[in-house]
Amino acid sequence: MPAPEAESAGIDPAVLDLLQELEGAPSGLSLARLAKRLIWRQSTLRRQLGRLVETELARVELNESGGGHVTLTPAGEALCAGLRAADNPD
Repeated sequence: MPAPEAESAGIDPAVLDLLQELEGAPSGLSLARLAKRLIWRQSTLRRQLGRLVETELARVELNESGGGHVTLTPAGEALCAGLRAADNPD
């Protein structure tokens, strides 16, 4: 469930779901596994990942077969930590 602070900050709930999945996998995830976990089509996943890559929150490494691997950047990890802290102020 998206954090209220994130919604008020204008973060798309789909992007939040994606960030949460990536945060839960510090070594990253394959594109196929990530799409399966989110129950998204590859085209939807790639569009949302494009947003994260453009803002330097995630890194995508593609291979020749069309698959790939996704990890959070340090900026993405910091954003997730900040959202978590805002959601749990204790």
